[in-house]
Amino acid sequence: MRLMMQGLAILNPVPHPTKSGHDRDTTVVYIEDTKHRNGVSITTGGLERIEAATEQFSKAFESDPTIAYCLANLTREQRDNCRPRVISAIITAAILNAGTIDEVNGWKCCGAVLTPGHMMDDIMSLIRAGMPAAMWSMGFKGCYRAIMEMGPLSMACKEKVLPGKGKCYYILYVATAPSGRRQGLCSALVKNYQQLAERDKVPIYLEATSKYSCCLYQKLGFSVVDEMIVGKGKHAADGRLEGGGPGVKIWGMIWRPEIRAKEWIY
Repeated sequence: MRLMMQGLAILNPVPHPTKSGHDRDTTVVYIEDTKHRNGVSITTGGLERIEAATEQFSKAFESDPTIAYCLANLTREQRDNCRPRVISAIITAAILNAGTIDEVNGWKCCGAVLTPGHMMDDIMSLIRAGMPAAMWSMGFKGCYRAIMEMGPLSMACKEKVLPGKGKCYYILYVATAPSGRRQGLCSALVKNYQQLAERDKVPIYLEATSKYSCCLYQKLGFSVVDEMIVGKGKHAADGRLEGGGPGVKIWGMIWRPEIRAKEWIY
């Protein structure tokens, strides 16, 4: 559900949280690679991390095409106010339904993931997460794009590889701070999720919103399920309004436990 809900979308695995999201632990990961032999510390948590994660994701996804697409009719100031509200609501809803927020090396990288067998469609959880206020800040057109245009595409893509209520880890966001770039931290975090998925014998599903991130995930063993396009003829590739524009591309991707990552990204 990371397509704006989304549609409103290493060696020792961190444990599952309880449904309240309060269990947490620390995992020290040692990457066996000649390019990087230092330990990578990954910790997992829940509701107490919402504020820190929202801040990091909001900065990292400031130019995200799918968010820009949904908020295309808002002013710059309105977009800057709306983006953290929406992100906070999404990750809070995930945490309230057994999701986790994971950070690497003191928040140099972080991710939010929904664990297998859980959804973010519980009405009370959405209300508690602040989704009504977030949707209000998006405006009618923003909500329409997220729910009526992106939502069905996301569900259809996921249905191709996970029919019905197929269990999976659903990566909502992964972001690296400027101070953590080119250190393999994003790859280390994704590899940690792969270890969890391998342990639980379930796939990982996500939607990549840039060609760069799509290629990165492919190098980690993910395959493209479908290439979706929204806003064709009305939006530029970066999500801005543009008559005759090519629209915004989104790549639905899956990783299965039997597929090993090809290499680390540094």
